[in-house]
Amino acid sequence: MQSAVTRRAFHYLASKIHPQLPLSPRESQQLLTLLTNSFRAHLDREHPVAPPESGQKEHGQRQSRKNTHHSALSARHDSSQASAVKHIDAILTNPLFATPPRRRGSDPSKADAQGALRDPLGWFLDQVAIGAADIPKAAVCLDILERSSTETSQTPSARPGTRIAEWLWSSGLEDSKTFVEYPFYQLIDKLVPLLVAEGEETAVWRWISAKYAQQIQGHGPSVAQVLAFQGHVLKLMISCKMHDIELAIATFQQAMKPSLTASHATCSRRCQPAGAILVDHILAHPQQPVPTEVYEAFQVSVKNWAGSYARLIQSLLWLHHPNKPSAGPGLNFLNDPEGASKRIYQAKPRRRHYIIQLCLGVAKQMLEQKSFKNAQIVLEFAKNNFPELVSETEDSVEGTHGSASSESKPSWKQQREQENLQLLDSLLPG
Repeated sequence: MQSAVTRRAFHYLASKIHPQLPLSPRESQQLLTLLTNSFRAHLDREHPVAPPESGQKEHGQRQSRKNTHHSALSARHDSSQASAVKHIDAILTNPLFATPPRRRGSDPSKADAQGALRDPLGWFLDQVAIGAADIPKAAVCLDILERSSTETSQTPSARPGTRIAEWLWSSGLEDSKTFVEYPFYQLIDKLVPLLVAEGEETAVWRWISAKYAQQIQGHGPSVAQVLAFQGHVLKLMISCKMHDIELAIATFQQAMKPSLTASHATCSRRCQPAGAILVDHILAHPQQPVPTEVYEAFQVSVKNWAGSYARLIQSLLWLHHPNKPSAGPGLNFLNDPEGASKRIYQAKPRRRHYIIQLCLGVAKQMLEQKSFKNAQIVLEFAKNNFPELVSETEDSVEGTHGSASSESKPSWKQQREQENLQLLDSLLPG
């Protein structure tokens, strides 16, 4: 008895002093096979595709049903393997594993600053790799990229916008209150143009979707904050496509479709900023061709996002219709007591400016059509509601007979307004 206890004790001590030798190739292969079979069995149990069959039945009928069940068994194994591959790919493609962390020097803060200035995207991906990335660092990266003209930042294949958007998604930070509330000019104003330029708009469309609005509200932001965020993102995307007005309008129409099922207020707050810049562009570039069907579709959509000023904006758009411009809707709006007169004094500066532009546009078309009576009506409306227009006109007319001004040359927009104001001055009764 004593000898047996002694042998066990000795064996225990020997195992501590002399660890077990490495497995032989045969033993290693057996262990690997055992682990592989165990993993596959567990995977099939967790993700079954077809009802399990008993081992004996499968073994006894394997030859007779080889052809019949070959595809079913293959599908089951393929499904298990596909699930495993998908899971492993999701892990390996995570930004945390995309870039190996760099070795730090003696002064980490100095090294970080130097790395960020030298290669902002590489520095940020290094922060991702060590788990130290956050939204402020992403903003710093975007800011340096915007200011920098280094070769790294100009390499198209770098795709910094796409890399940062993927990190926001994989880290879950795009669903955070911090992301929605972060100052637009520091992050979103730089990120969205990069994504559009890189042709990767998936994240942008996700951020302006109704599903995202519902999802993010559970993480703290108010409804107003979410709608302001989505409206700003949509405005940025449309601004990036303004070089092709047809494409910009088509993108706006596509983005607005999901909002049509929401309340009128929700659609207005989400789509109004983008709609307004489209209107501004059309008014500033009246000669830019737009297909009639595209123009009219946008004109009809105004009632869904412009709120109580839809009639005003539609009247402005009628002035610049590509085929049949008309001052009629604008004249009716100015004459209607429930139209322009009711909204002038409570209008914000931008909408007040729209009313002024409508007056100028209607008066100009009436004059071109020799409809002096209607032009005089518009002039009287302008005199009664915008007395500053008349005084500015007089000043501009006097300035043309005086000495040359030492001030800087006015912009094309100011020159255009002065011309229109001089037109109104020509209609003033003597």
